[in-house]
Amino acid sequence: MSAVATGDGLHERIVARLLAARERYGRDAMRRVEHAFLHYARLRPPLRPRDPLQRPTWLLPGVEDAGPWPASERLPALARLEQAAELIRDEALAALGQQQPFDDGTPHSGRWSAIHLRYGSRPVDGAAQRMPRTSALIAELPQLGEMAMISVLDEGCHIKPHCGLHNYRWTAHLGLQIPEHCWFRVGSETRRWQPGHCLLFDDSYDHEARNDGPGARVILLIDFWHPDLRADEIAVLDSIAGDLAELRRMP
Repeated sequence: MSAVATGDGLHERIVARLLAARERYGRDAMRRVEHAFLHYARLRPPLRPRDPLQRPTWLLPGVEDAGPWPASERLPALARLEQAAELIRDEALAALGQQQPFDDGTPHSGRWSAIHLRYGSRPVDGAAQRMPRTSALIAELPQLGEMAMISVLDEGCHIKPHCGLHNYRWTAHLGLQIPEHCWFRVGSETRRWQPGHCLLFDDSYDHEARNDGPGARVILLIDFWHPDLRADEIAVLDSIAGDLAELRRMP
């Protein structure tokens, strides 16, 4: 790993964090994470997912590929979200009007906005004031990942086909306000959100969403660490999450 020097500041930051993690956790504990970087940096042959619709920038070897739609039972947290769906919906709808335009580089047309509750694996300032009971619930969920937000697609908004950056987090959508004419495709299968129910998906697969109304589509979007990851792997992946997010903006 110490020989990985691309001259690119982003890559060097990732290498520095991986080397520090190796010192803390040991070489064996970091093996899969380091392998993922070496394949990404093309110092080893690229890893090829079995499904051509799965195209992450960063592919972690050895984690289960549960397909575009993993079984919800794999994440017990989803049942807790569904049990609290009415509470979350009421707080979210009361907070509408406070959301900000959302643009993380994902291609889309129309207005996509969000109320951020968690980002960078930390609560967002003001989230507990805007949605106190939802924020408290989220903080207690097992396997909680990097982000949580209320995602709002105005009528006519289309999130265009794209793939997420990596295969080691799964994303859940909890339906809160769902117009009649909206849909969500992951891989080759299209599904509809249902109020009070979660859709769990692997965003490393090609996916898109569209809302043709009437009215805005409102969901809770929240990500979770893949259940195959060990605690030491989660710690180092979390430490480089910001650097990996910059990969989306690289040519």
